[in-house]
Amino acid sequence: AAIAGLLGALLMVREKEEGTIFNFYSSPARRWEILAGKSLPYVAVAFIDYLALFAMSIWLFEVRFVGSFFLLSVSALLYSVCTIGMGLVISILTRSQLAAMLLTFLLTVTPAFNYSGFMAPVSSQDTIGQIAAYLIPATYFMEMVRGSYLKGQGFGFYRFELSALLAYSI
Repeated sequence: AAIAGLLGALLMVREKEEGTIFNFYSSPARRWEILAGKSLPYVAVAFIDYLALFAMSIWLFEVRFVGSFFLLSVSALLYSVCTIGMGLVISILTRSQLAAMLLTFLLTVTPAFNYSGFMAPVSSQDTIGQIAAYLIPATYFMEMVRGSYLKGQGFGFYRFELSALLAYSI
C-alpha cells in the first residue's frame, strides 16, 4: 500500500510537468471523471497485489487465517482507495514529481510504518505516537488485518475501523 500512495502521488503531477494537463482542461470530461479514470486502475492493481499477498501468506507461508476473507478484502479495498486518494491530493497540491514523492513519503509511508502498529503495538507508544497513529488510515487497517488473521473477529467488531477507512476514502 505504500507503493500505491506513491503511485497516486504521481497521477496528476506527471501531467503538470509534461504539460499534458491542458488536454484535461480542454476535454469535455468532468473533473471527477478524470480523477476516477486516472486512479481506478491503481486501485485495481493495489487490490490485485493484496490478493497475491493474501494467497502467498496462506499457501506459501502457511499462515493461519481464521477471519472473514470478505471483511479483510473490503478493508484492503478501502485502504487502497485511502492511500491512492491521499497520494492524489498530494499530486494535485504539488508541482513536481520529486516534491510529490517526498511529501507522500513523509506524510503517508513513514507514519504508516512507524505509528500504525506494524513495527510496534500502538498501545506501547507514547501519547503523541498514539495520537499520530489514530490520525492515519494504516492504523485502522492494521487492526483489522491483525484481528482477522489472529482472532477471526467479524464486521460487528470492526464497525469503527471500517467507518474510519470509509471516511478517509471519501
